[in-house]
Amino acid sequence: MNINIARQPIFDKNLRVVAYELLYRNNPKENAYSGVDGDFSTVSVIMGTFLNGGFESMTDNKLGFINFTGTLLKNDTVKLLPVKYLVIEILETIEPTEEIFSACNDLKNLGYTIALDDYVHSETVEGFIKYAKIIKMDFLSSTDDQLKDIVKQYKNKGIKFLAEKIETKEDFLKAKKMGYTYFQGYYFCRPALIENKVLLPLQINALQLLGMLQDDNSNINRMAQIIDYDPGMKYNLFRLANSVMYGGRHKIKQTNVAIARIGLSELRTWMLFVIMHGMHMDKPNELIKQSMIRARASEEICLRKRLSSNASGFSILGLFSLLDAIMDAPFKVILSSINIPDNIKNALMDPCDNNGVYCSVLRLLQAYDNADWEEAERVCAHIDLPLEEYGEIYINAIKWCDSMYKTHRIRI
Repeated sequence: MNINIARQPIFDKNLRVVAYELLYRNNPKENAYSGVDGDFSTVSVIMGTFLNGGFESMTDNKLGFINFTGTLLKNDTVKLLPVKYLVIEILETIEPTEEIFSACNDLKNLGYTIALDDYVHSETVEGFIKYAKIIKMDFLSSTDDQLKDIVKQYKNKGIKFLAEKIETKEDFLKAKKMGYTYFQGYYFCRPALIENKVLLPLQINALQLLGMLQDDNSNINRMAQIIDYDPGMKYNLFRLANSVMYGGRHKIKQTNVAIARIGLSELRTWMLFVIMHGMHMDKPNELIKQSMIRARASEEICLRKRLSSNASGFSILGLFSLLDAIMDAPFKVILSSINIPDNIKNALMDPCDNNGVYCSVLRLLQAYDNADWEEAERVCAHIDLPLEEYGEIYINAIKWCDSMYKTHRIRI
């Protein structure tokens, strides 16, 4: 059985990832109707978590939000998932019957966290409040009065509030001011374009080094000059080179020697983490992690489908695909400061411009992250990659990224 799962991060007020919502949509080729049966979707997500290392693995040992239908609330399906990590989302379409209320009461007593999704106040829905620990509010479709009133009405009942569909920095700040605790939406992956923004010198140097690390023939002395200009980058390089991992009995004090000791292949992977984390400023670390996942997935697509002899080009495509959000600057400013091939630049500037392989892969990355399965299916057909196969690539990229963070002790 092929199962496609995407995950959307949920942030706290300090832009730390505290949870993921796990999303499902069956392969459109296998559905002749619009929409997917809710029971099937939820069961598929649950099965997918078991097939891909377990629930905790899919959520990085954080909370995982999953939509539940009325039918599944009343049977034992939910009990397959860990009490500690699962958040049961009760959809607004569930009919509030005594049987459903009884099921919610049982799940609450077992210790499960219950969230009300797309809450709209009504007498029929009011019965769910006593079981809920989280209320999710649609920030786009709700009025300011509705968003404020729900917090005012229930904040003293121990309920926390999640603002979803946050699309701008202004939305995020407004929701925080209103008393919301958790946040979810495109703002965390899409930038507010600032046409006149310029990059700081250290950011430009970091971008230059990122480009050089994709080329095995890069000049080590030139890389050393760039690293020497950035104290933080240099500190991390020497910390790695002088570690026990690289036989650090004799301390290295020269940057080019440190690069030689580590080797370009290992340096490339490790420094990408360090550089990207150093560039994100006040943006959430999840963007950095998602960039690494995209880089790995893009490279794997290239290798499987033999799209190019230069797999590292696809790696840089995925890695840079969220730089506009990370740096809060438009791509035309960012890309003017780094030397990468024009076809990669063009794809980043406008992935819908043509059907070249870089544009196609980037559209697939974006569609899958946004759970736009119809677009993902179209792009997959164009590059002759089954959507379920990309699902495997995506899950493997998540696992690789998680292992890299653990191996190199980078905390998020």
